[in-house]
Amino acid sequence: MNGEHRYQEIARVYRGLIDREVYRPGEALPRLSDIAQQEHVALGTARQAMEMLDREGLTSPGRPRRVALRRRTRVHLTRPLARAAPGEGPALGADAWAAAMLADGREIAQDVEALPKVAGPEVAARLDIGDHEIVWLRRQERYADGQPDSRVSFWFTEDAVKAIPALALPANIEQGSVSLLEGTWELDEVIEMIWRPATAAEAVHLRTDWVTEVWRTLRRARGPRVATAQALFGSERIVLVFP
Repeated sequence: MNGEHRYQEIARVYRGLIDREVYRPGEALPRLSDIAQQEHVALGTARQAMEMLDREGLTSPGRPRRVALRRRTRVHLTRPLARAAPGEGPALGADAWAAAMLADGREIAQDVEALPKVAGPEVAARLDIGDHEIVWLRRQERYADGQPDSRVSFWFTEDAVKAIPALALPANIEQGSVSLLEGTWELDEVIEMIWRPATAAEAVHLRTDWVTEVWRTLRRARGPRVATAQALFGSERIVLVFP
């Protein structure tokens, strides 16, 4: 089982079916009772598995639960909330951070670390790998005018690092991690956004009581997942999503 719970195994099965388009966007999935019977588990276990796919943005909850209508999305960090235009809302942002800060006349810096790590349950579920498999963590602590601004963490599969060794370097990547991935493969991505209270460590580092947490999972078009990223921003900042 590679350390997986039963509901994670079931989620992995249906994640694979969705990735291979056995179930296509908009198509209904089997009922929870049918999944429970087929997998020989309790109804609550089947529900946990499907709720995991809901959180990953792969499925839309409802009766019936359906495969989410996904589309390719580009995401850019924009400006402070006080300068937001009507209709803008928080989502993901990382790639345009430097440009946004410099346009505001702010001095920027970031600390970068890169090291191999055991995936752990959450990252493993997002990358569709075993809990104990090795991934490469690349974490960027970002500062504006000497103050903590945001934190972005990428986890890359070993296959991604073999194809793009620069992803494992503990130094700035001039064109950005996502740009390197896009230059190597055609990518699909799923984005999940959470607005929540900051943990004690996040509150100290980001100097905020609430954070916008965004997960971005990238996979090769009709292929395996290659990276997942978590971005944390203070809730006073806003991000735009561009289709």
